[in-house]
Amino acid sequence: MTRSFARRSLATLVPPTYVAVVTSVWLACIAPLIVSVVYAALCGSRAAQFALGAALIGAAVGATLPARCLRPHRGERTEALHRRLGVRRFRRIAFRGDLMNALLRRLGERDSPLFGNEERWAILVRWSLRNERIHWAWVLAVVPLVAWGCARGSALSAALALGAMIPLNAYPIALQRYTRGRLEAAIRSRAVRPHA
Repeated sequence: MTRSFARRSLATLVPPTYVAVVTSVWLACIAPLIVSVVYAALCGSRAAQFALGAALIGAAVGATLPARCLRPHRGERTEALHRRLGVRRFRRIAFRGDLMNALLRRLGERDSPLFGNEERWAILVRWSLRNERIHWAWVLAVVPLVAWGCARGSALSAALALGAMIPLNAYPIALQRYTRGRLEAAIRSRAVRPHA
């Protein structure tokens, strides 16, 4: 019993540890660019000040995007598109992806959050919207800084931030939209089935 309790306790640490590691990697990749922009802004660079202002506005816009702007298009729900883009391969290493879920099952997690009734799926849809907004906030905040870095001689730090943004933000956005489209389709299917 003690061993089983220890395994379940370890399972509860896996998701927050994953988030902490990924967030640390992302911050480490964008830190050189942020430092360069902030230093230039403090030294009076109008371009750097403008980039910082645009980054703050972009973060605010991304964090508050309405749900209608985040609605997946019909083409985004197809397996073929995501297979070509590599999103399905990315799903293996993503948060609550194939590898993490397999590890959690080995550690004794009995119920995956991806299975359940319509109410649980609706909760997952809201959770997905929140996560997508977080990633959009980062994308819209970093793009002005990358543009400043490319124009002002910090191309290396800009390239590092841009390179990290693809796997740590762009792919998660695509995965959230794909997953949410499937969840919403399942909810609609369950809703109309009793009347069929």
